[in-house]
Formats: sequence, structure tokens, C-alpha cells
Amino acid sequence: MLVASCGGSSAPTDYPYESCYAGDVCTDGFDCLASSLPGTTYAGYSCTSYCDSFTPCAQVPSGLTAACVNNQCYLDCTYAGTDYCPFDQACGRYYDQYSTEYDYCTP
Repeated sequence: MLVASCGGSSAPTDYPYESCYAGDVCTDGFDCLASSLPGTTYAGYSCTSYCDSFTPCAQVPSGLTAACVNNQCYLDCTYAGTDYCPFDQACGRYYDQYSTEYDYCTP
């Protein structure tokens, strides 16, 4: 006798600003999106939200700040003089066209 089981599988659930993989589900209205950070040294996904000059970054963890970069939110890892990033993320350094350094948490 052949018995088949049909179990549904669901995509992993990730939290705001946490690293994720394409197809993951993010909580609280965030989306798992490929990074929009400049440069070619970083490629990955994180749960982020849309932002612009009228829409600020949402649900920033206590004690941290966030920045809007290319319409996606990233946690600033130099807040209060530290290189702290939650969710086992690393502090990545990026430079704009004027060689100004910016440090953001990256998966």
C-alpha cells in the first residue's frame, strides 16, 4: 500500500532588518529585497522597507538609527561610535561620489 503525505511547506519568516533569502517572508510589512547599496562588494538580501524623502524608515530597533539608501532602509552601524549590527550582520563601509564614508549593516 502506497501512502502519500501532502505537507505544505512555507517560506522562512524573517524580522525587520534581518538577513533573508529570496522568497522568504518578512514580518510587519517589510519585504525581502536584494541590496540597493552602492558598490559591487556586497550582494545579498535583507528584510527592508521602502523609504524616500517623504517616507522615513519604519520600526528601527531601539538604540539604533536607519538611513534611506536608494529607496531602501539600512541600519547605521556607527551610531554612538560603535560598529554594532544586530542579527549577525556585518558593518559594511560605503563611499559616495565625494568619498564620504557611510557605514551600514549588511547581511
